[in-house]
Amino acid sequence: MAEGKEVVIVGGGFVSMELAEILSPIVKSIHILSRSKHPYGLVFGEKTSMTLLGYFLEKLPNVTFHPTEEVEQFVGTEGVTAIHTYKKQIIQCQLVVLGMGSLPNTEFIEDTKIRLNPTDHSILVNKVCPHYIFKLETPFS
Repeated sequence: MAEGKEVVIVGGGFVSMELAEILSPIVKSIHILSRSKHPYGLVFGEKTSMTLLGYFLEKLPNVTFHPTEEVEQFVGTEGVTAIHTYKKQIIQCQLVVLGMGSLPNTEFIEDTKIRLNPTDHSILVNKVCPHYIFKLETPFS
C-alpha cells in the first residue's frame, strides 16, 4: 500500500516517529508534520528530543521533520495528491497517516485518589517520573 509513495505523517509523537522509521525503507519520502517544535510530545525535554531527532534524520535521509506545522487542506479528487499547510507549503503525497496524539483515557479514575495532571489528565507518578504512564497515542484510547 505504501511502497514507493510520498507519505505525510501528521503528528510528531512516538507512534508517528516509529511509523516513519518502519516505512522509510519502502517509500520514496516521508514528511512528518508536528505542532510542536520537537518530536516525542511532552515526554522528553526539548534538548533530548532534538538530539533524538538529529540521530533519527541522519539515519533516515528520506524523512523530513516539519516543526510547528499543521495541515490546512487535503488536495485530490480520487485520493490524496498533496497537502497544503498553514505555513503555505505544498507537499506532494499519495498517502497521509494521522498519527496525532490523544488525551489519555483516564476518565474512569477521576473520582479516585490517583493524582492526575490537570492539564492533560495523564497520571502523575512521582518526582522522578512526574508524567505520563497512561498517555497513549492510539485511536483506541
